[in-house]
Amino acid sequence: MDTFILPEWRKREITTAVITLFFENSGIGAGGLCAHLMKKHRMLPVPYKVLSGGLQKILCRKCGRYGLIIPLDSGVVLFLYNSLQSREELRRTVWHELGHIRLGHIQSSQLAEAEANHYMKTATVLEAMLNNITEGLPMDAFIKTA
Repeated sequence: MDTFILPEWRKREITTAVITLFFENSGIGAGGLCAHLMKKHRMLPVPYKVLSGGLQKILCRKCGRYGLIIPLDSGVVLFLYNSLQSREELRRTVWHELGHIRLGHIQSSQLAEAEANHYMKTATVLEAMLNNITEGLPMDAFIKTA
């Protein structure tokens, strides 16, 4: 649960940004958008389990049991994550970390976490809604026409 309460105007700004993102990338499809954005933002997924045992414990304790991002000078963003999460938890973690990137967060704070959580919640709800709506539709329903 978020300990920091976002003002309604900020929630609306973030929600609008997420809806715009989905709309602008509608040709990709909801399921592929997450992977597309990870590639676009040069996120390199690294599971905690490939790290030494001591480092794993420190990351889980200090940075959360789900995941974190570390921007590198090269422009690559390391996305360290707990591979023991369920598929749904991992998806939420990816959206949360993408929220940090897309909202321009540089340092962790209660405000940054609350904003990234709202971003994640909005994106996962939209993704689920779009997947339910498009399930069973023929492929030509997704082809853009002029």
